Amino acid sequence: MTHLCTARIFFKEENMQFYGDSFFHIGQSHLTTGKPCQDYALAEADTEVAYAMVADGCSSGERTDIGARIVALTTMTAMKQAEKKQTILFTEQFFPQVDAWREQALTATQTLLGVTPLDLLATCISIMLTPGGGYVRIEGDGVAAIKYRTGAIRMFRFDWNNNMPFYPAYRTLGMQLFVRAHGGIAAEECLREEVWLWDGIEQCVQEQVRMHSAQEGIAGIKLMLEAEELVKEIACVAVFSDGVCQIDGVTWQDAVREFLAFKNMAGEFAKRRMIRGIKDLHKIGRGPMDDIAYAVIRVETQQDEENHEDGKYESALGRT
Repeated sequence: MTHLCTARIFFKEENMQFYGDSFFHIGQSHLTTGKPCQDYALAEADTEVAYAMVADGCSSGERTDIGARIVALTTMTAMKQAEKKQTILFTEQFFPQVDAWREQALTATQTLLGVTPLDLLATCISIMLTPGGGYVRIEGDGVAAIKYRTGAIRMFRFDWNNNMPFYPAYRTLGMQLFVRAHGGIAAEECLREEVWLWDGIEQCVQEQVRMHSAQEGIAGIKLMLEAEELVKEIACVAVFSDGVCQIDGVTWQDAVREFLAFKNMAGEFAKRRMIRGIKDLHKIGRGPMDDIAYAVIRVETQQDEENHEDGKYESALGRT
């Protein structure tokens, strides 16, 4: 608690500001079959706290385009409530409290809106940043990325075995079948995590592969961000649905680089970047095969040099 209060004072002196933005886009497979976009993203930010998240509805569910929105919105609401309880922030109690409040909201939503359990099957990857540090939490599959002020990007990809990701709604609806499908709650090596580092110049190397148990995946994989990292090293933090790994002819690492190649930082910076990136893909006859969503929180301090001019840059997909 002392560390948190000290960090808040320090960051105010550094004139730290968070900026959030998000965007989602329908994939070719859903566009050609007349299905709605089942991915959703949102972000909110100010000087004290920032939230961003993506939700990916299960294709074999029912109205999961609605479910993805409900899961994302209830998760953000629950995180806002939990963040106000300073005594649990950055403790092991924080996410259990988030889950409890979200479960209440999901249960109430079923009654109020008439949605079914199969409507609510959606993954959720969330970010919360405060002046005292932050979290990225992965519930399901997808990608998280940290872009540093040097231009380097560390990327984390998460995939469940047999393409059967965990959905937060299972906590409300029951997870017996899910656990059984993965070999039991104690089953090891159910969730694969790949960590890659782009050096900001030309090399992208795999740093590590980790395997997580079913129990760890159900609890949600957490990436911790320290306060000192935010003020000195990190330019932005982003989360992507797994659609970023399903772009025709483009590696997921190059796709992440492309969607984080911001030039104009004003306003809807993430929305503009993904729209531009997808247009560039269409020019070469490629594009997202699956729905894709991402949300970004940008960290700015007094030392940062603003650059709000559009211009030419070296794209991960070629010269643009």
